[in-house]
Amino acid sequence: MAGKMGKSGKQFLSVLFHLAVLSGMVVTYDLSKGLAQKLGWLDGGSSSEKVEMDIMAMDEDLSIEIDPELEKLVDVTVDGYLFRKDIPFPPHIKVITSQVTKFKKVRFAGKSQFGEGSMVLSTRSDEVMEYEMAGRVTRFTMKEGTTEKLVSPSEKLAKLQAIAEAKNAGEPPPQDNDKIVNRLVGKAVQFNYDGKAWKLQPSKEFLTMAWGKELEDQVTSQLQANGLLSRSRWFGKERMSPGSETKLSDKSMDLVFDDGEQGKLEMVFKGMEGVHGHPCGVFEVKGSLTYEKTDSEGNILKSEETVEGGKIWCSLLYPAVLRMDLDLVISHETRAKGKLIGQQQGDVSIKLHRQWTPVKPETKKSETPQPKQEAPKESLEKKD
Repeated sequence: MAGKMGKSGKQFLSVLFHLAVLSGMVVTYDLSKGLAQKLGWLDGGSSSEKVEMDIMAMDEDLSIEIDPELEKLVDVTVDGYLFRKDIPFPPHIKVITSQVTKFKKVRFAGKSQFGEGSMVLSTRSDEVMEYEMAGRVTRFTMKEGTTEKLVSPSEKLAKLQAIAEAKNAGEPPPQDNDKIVNRLVGKAVQFNYDGKAWKLQPSKEFLTMAWGKELEDQVTSQLQANGLLSRSRWFGKERMSPGSETKLSDKSMDLVFDDGEQGKLEMVFKGMEGVHGHPCGVFEVKGSLTYEKTDSEGNILKSEETVEGGKIWCSLLYPAVLRMDLDLVISHETRAKGKLIGQQQGDVSIKLHRQWTPVKPETKKSETPQPKQEAPKESLEKKD
């Protein structure tokens, strides 16, 4: 549903299948038992009186304020809001897509990053991608991508004590097998449009080159999913006021999703809110999703999901989805040559938001040649 990012960061349904981009807090400081109590991992009483508390649930709420200059562009009358698609996209755009995926006591069978067999896991994934497009040049950069298995307060305290003991002994800290950092963090791939297709700019670094090759045929869909190009389907000419309903099914699901999802989604318009200052129409949603695809290794991935509730924020100025907050019940399976090799079942929450920013041209001349400031619309943007 989020922008596709290859094996390391495809839209979040693929992430759920592979468990490839899960993440969370990185412990980089020395904490004593007293500090653990202050953080709420243990209370001030006996060690048996543990406070079950997920401090990672305390995500800072995004501001819903709207930039006054952008608000002037909103088309609203007494009859409601119109989702515009007549404003040309800026020639140079930067989008930072941040996504947090939480598995809440999900049952796994098969292989995962944390072992093999049957197990129940709670995990958190944090991924931050930066997308930039200027005319016929675009660049994708992975800013963050880490994985953490959420453990009990007593397990967390034991890990902190082991770190403290190693530090006191002058030894390196023990390896944290509950935290995984994606190897692509800090790496970037660039693509150039040759008039017919996007081509990867060669790199001497093997991992970067392999990532870029995997993404090369997904560049247009990436740009559409992350708001740098117009989505292929958008709202019609009817205005919406609070309470207006939109129902999606099968082919029309691509209005908000990007991975070929089928199913049904009910959307109820609630009003206007900002996402990083950008005016959006916010919808409450519920429904069910299914999809099937083949991964790069030839395995068949099947998904059935229930959207129990949540919200989706759609730009009122451009055909772009800028935020999602969804609670899902998932049932996923992976098969290789017909044989079941993996399953995941349980509750998952998704929080995704995009910081959409037009880049203003520099006032002074740059020493490096600038790309042509015109997107190849006929080849890249589909119309209703």
